[in-house]
Amino acid sequence: MELKRTFHAVGQGAFYTERFHDGGKNVFNVVYDCGSETAKKYLNDAIERFCEDYEEADKTSKPKIDLMFVSHFHDDHVNGMSLLMNKCEVEKLVIPYMSLKDIIEVYIYNIIASNNADNAANRFLVYCFGESEDRVMKIPIVEIENNEDHRFSSGGSSANTIIPKGLNLGKIWEYIPISITDNRISSFILGFQANYKDLYDAFKKDDYSYVNAFFSSTKEIERMKVFYKGYFNNLNESSMAVLSKPVADLGQRNALCLYTGDYPMRSNQLGKKLIDFYGIYWNETGTIQVPHHGASNDNPLYLYDGVERECVMCYGKGNRYRHPGKTTIDNIKHSGSILKEVTQEFQTEYKQLFAF
Repeated sequence: MELKRTFHAVGQGAFYTERFHDGGKNVFNVVYDCGSETAKKYLNDAIERFCEDYEEADKTSKPKIDLMFVSHFHDDHVNGMSLLMNKCEVEKLVIPYMSLKDIIEVYIYNIIASNNADNAANRFLVYCFGESEDRVMKIPIVEIENNEDHRFSSGGSSANTIIPKGLNLGKIWEYIPISITDNRISSFILGFQANYKDLYDAFKKDDYSYVNAFFSSTKEIERMKVFYKGYFNNLNESSMAVLSKPVADLGQRNALCLYTGDYPMRSNQLGKKLIDFYGIYWNETGTIQVPHHGASNDNPLYLYDGVERECVMCYGKGNRYRHPGKTTIDNIKHSGSILKEVTQEFQTEYKQLFAF
């Protein structure tokens, strides 16, 4: 069995894939996020390469994605999902559970980010939360004060562990997702209820036609930008992390990979709870996707200190956020880790290959 893991060159976004081959045949495929804020061409090209790679192994069927993980529903992480799902058969979507207030916050964020209510990220969000439970698996939120029951302090697997089906792969590999929150009510949602009652009621009724019609006015989008900006630092931010790991020790630390999306490591409480959750696997994980495109606030020294890893940082050259931060690069180098930078340039695409 072989595993090819790819961090695709999509710029200011995220598209990570894992493909398992048995005897040269592609037998299992995993995707973590698919989106980009950089020119659409780079994301489309990466999706085409992913599909062509599948066809090289098996030209008789449409490309299949067995597991599709969604870290969170911000535009730059999911706006390519619909295209990918049009080209591939998707067996299972794994998403973080979201309450009504979470959905509203993300939906409004995506309107502001794209200057358009009916955008790809919001269409995908509505699709996911309208799908039947047999197609979509929602990972329950773990509140930080109740996190102790889920930690890997003495081995074993979490209740959320996902075991691949078929070809005995389930005896070889597993995926462990976690979504942690501090469970506070953001002041934004309270202000939204008070100032946009009709919109709030429309969200409660899943009446997205009303919401999108309301924001068809450029003036209303501009007004919402001003309103949103007043609460920006008080919003709940979250991102579902996923640990990809062999069931048994392969003697290859880099085979264990932690995908973090935009996990809010800026919160010491949430960051240290993530480390605590993965417990015994934390120091054994040899590959980590650098959180939030290398933003300094989400990459504190304690995330890297004491453990040498391959740190894969994905960002768009010339992005408006000025990612990555110098502090992030310094912290990674201080730890003795290897930094792999992936941008929109194809030659930066990073692959890992493992045989077992």
